[in-house]
Amino acid sequence: MMILYSLRPEQQERMSVFTSRAFMTTSTVVITLNLVLVVDPAYFPDEIAEIRQFVESHLEEHQLYLLFTHSDWDHIAGFPLFPEAVIVASQAFLDNPDRTQQIDLLRDFDAHNQILRPYPLAYPSVGMAIREEREELSLGGNRLILFQAKGHTEDGLFALLDPPGLFLAGDYLSDIEIPYVFHSSAAYERTMLLASAILEEFPVRLLVPGHGHPTTDVGEMKRRVESSLRYLRSLREGVRRADEEAIERVLSETGFGSDFETAHRENAQRIEQELRSEAP
Repeated sequence: MMILYSLRPEQQERMSVFTSRAFMTTSTVVITLNLVLVVDPAYFPDEIAEIRQFVESHLEEHQLYLLFTHSDWDHIAGFPLFPEAVIVASQAFLDNPDRTQQIDLLRDFDAHNQILRPYPLAYPSVGMAIREEREELSLGGNRLILFQAKGHTEDGLFALLDPPGLFLAGDYLSDIEIPYVFHSSAAYERTMLLASAILEEFPVRLLVPGHGHPTTDVGEMKRRVESSLRYLRSLREGVRRADEEAIERVLSETGFGSDFETAHRENAQRIEQELRSEAP
């Protein structure tokens, strides 16, 4: 499914968000007068082919850029279909010691679901590696601001195209899933505070999470930030007190329920490990 957003019609800018049948994974395509930017092309071969065909019809003489918000296997599946693109990702994405594992997870999911791809799987190369906490790029005359966004993974990025106020959040600020903490709950919380600061500093007009529904409602964007912070802080306190009822209650209060029981338990285990490492 594709939804088109025209945030500044007078500038002939278009933001197209494609949503995959797999985990409601989003892929964003930005078309401006001087830029074609593709973000996290996913997931099934027919869906990626649709994105490629859409991009092909708009390339003309423009340079194609491919941005990866992080290295999770479901977000990198479409990389081989954009061989001419300049790849933008974090330095940690480039240095990722688990790159082979991500390709293995991708291959395992495809095998389990009998998915045949017309191209070999590969971990993305990186042409422009983002090293600073906050870094600005000029792409085709467009200002792309990139922020290190750790917590879900160690190699995550937030991206803001300003103007028109497009906030690409990667696997944060979803309305359909709890926070997945694969790296660090403390870093995740800092990233949520960063998201709050971004919403205060910039006139964000469209937020696109890595999974779930985009939103143009700033109040909803702030609600998602607060929901994630509340979840992390409540879970940390429940783990700190070894209160099993409180830990269970945190999940039920998210409104997503038992579908996320395994992920919730893994989050609690990670926080328990973090608290042990902090103990004198």
